[in-house]
Amino acid sequence: MEVLSSGQHIHALSPDGIDINDAFTIPPSRYPMVHICIPYNDKFIETTKAYLEQYLMVGGIAIIHSTVAVGTSSKNLSL
Repeated sequence: MEVLSSGQHIHALSPDGIDINDAFTIPPSRYPMVHICIPYNDKFIETTKAYLEQYLMVGGIAIIHSTVAVGTSSKNLSL
């Protein structure tokens, strides 16, 4: 499972939550699902869009688990 930490880094975790970043040398370039869980700030849209463009495969699912105004994702994050 991939988890965003501090809105900056991506860490690979095993199913039981152990950091296994060193076990991966070449991560997949795109994922069928990306979970965004970072605090809202003035660069939230820019940061989130960059992560989605880089990691979400075409037709994939983006889950935004952050406190944002209603309509934020549909108005600002369409890819």
